[in-house]
Amino acid sequence: MRVHLNYFAQIRQAAGADTAVVDLADNATVLQAMRAASERHGDAFRKMILDDAGRPQPSLILLVNGAPTAGYLETALKDGDAVSLFSPIAGG
Repeated sequence: MRVHLNYFAQIRQAAGADTAVVDLADNATVLQAMRAASERHGDAFRKMILDDAGRPQPSLILLVNGAPTAGYLETALKDGDAVSLFSPIAGG
């Protein structure tokens, strides 16, 4: 199945792209999509979205098809789903 990834803010800069498409096995999870993206975009991107154990950085904001998802890491994706990754936004 194909899953669309949308990148925002610093994550977009680290990826060098606004979007990507990853091919995953049926019923792959959000976490598996993130790991596939990290393999594609290299170390700077990987460090921004995943910690040393391969789990998402705690400050990362994730949406699936535009909506926050409870238990998002183990949420099974469907063909054509979109996962959006946001880095935290600071300001004052």
